[in-house]
Amino acid sequence: MKIEDAIDIVEAALLEYHPIHQRELSLLEQKLDKGEMDFSPIIEISALDGYFTAIISAPNLIPPSEWLPHIWGEPQCSPEWKNIDELNSFIQAVMTLYNRVAKNLMKSELIPLILEIGDDLRPVSVLWVHGYLHGMQLWSDWQDDEVINTLSEDFARLMLHAETAPDDCYDSIEEGENEMEQIFEAVLSIHEYFFERRTADRLASTPKSKRGVTKSPKPPKRKRRLH
Repeated sequence: MKIEDAIDIVEAALLEYHPIHQRELSLLEQKLDKGEMDFSPIIEISALDGYFTAIISAPNLIPPSEWLPHIWGEPQCSPEWKNIDELNSFIQAVMTLYNRVAKNLMKSELIPLILEIGDDLRPVSVLWVHGYLHGMQLWSDWQDDEVINTLSEDFARLMLHAETAPDDCYDSIEEGENEMEQIFEAVLSIHEYFFERRTADRLASTPKSKRGVTKSPKPPKRKRRLH
């Protein structure tokens, strides 16, 4: 069985939120590196968390039929599944993480899952950023002058981090958290910008007779927490 066989399951599970448990994280870790590429873009939980953040923050609606196979880079590179039960278990774990990210972003909160290593649990943030940049590959029709003028510094910060951040971990917890605070500030700015633009576009396409008096929703005050 291939991952494309699960699209209907994924769509049915969108925004059915429940807390993610360790058993689901363990299942994801087991399966993410089973793709048929020599190098899979998303090989652990932190990268998948960053990937979903980009998918949900995108300027365009990205359906599961696009983002699910793209986890492994190309649709044909997703792993084979022994049976429908194994595939269903993986999809449920994927959707639990996806809905966790979506719920937090709807409140303008970013609570990323960051890999921590060493006895003192120093953070490894570059994997999360690489996952985010991988998700951005599915964005479409977004590089106009307004976006570039408004968000150029935020995107530059992400790209610089991906190129210069240590591959393993920071020298100290403080250094890592300070750097990540700047990264996640940029990510929230990007999310809020496209949220407001999507809302404005939706209202503009709605006939005036059906709009009523509803005001364009705005994201609540942002919060940033590290997990």
